[in-house]
Amino acid sequence: MDGYGLAWTIYGLGAVGCAMAAFLLFRRFGREWAIFFFVSVLALLLTPYAVDAEQMLMAPAIFFIVFEGLTEGLEAVMPIIMVVSGVWLAGLVISLLVQLVTRRFSRGSAGHTASASRQRETSKRETVYREARQEEDHTDEDDLPDHTIPLRAER
Repeated sequence: MDGYGLAWTIYGLGAVGCAMAAFLLFRRFGREWAIFFFVSVLALLLTPYAVDAEQMLMAPAIFFIVFEGLTEGLEAVMPIIMVVSGVWLAGLVISLLVQLVTRRFSRGSAGHTASASRQRETSKRETVYREARQEEDHTDEDDLPDHTIPLRAER
């Protein structure tokens, strides 16, 4: 493997690592948001652009956007931005289709057992919460001083 291929391999592994970090960072907001940022980071970092069209030397388009945008201005990088935007939108559409297909198949086969176990967990949590709430609301009459009316905070 020559230096050009090795550089792209190392850069690609770094980009996948950044995308995984974005996925892990945003998964607390839901699977859809995590996949959105995963695809966005991959599209931004892995879209190539030709340095030399005759020799077909490629470099990440984000470098062209940043450096030519600083030196030449926004008009010079608009074609590159359009390419990156197209790759990003294509990636988002493909990920949306994959999510729809996997969701449909997961509901058809194992979705019933997953939803039943999820409902059981929810009902268990609600029961525990309700019992804890009743214990907080219940006060023993022995804890109160004689001949006093318990205040709302003491209940």
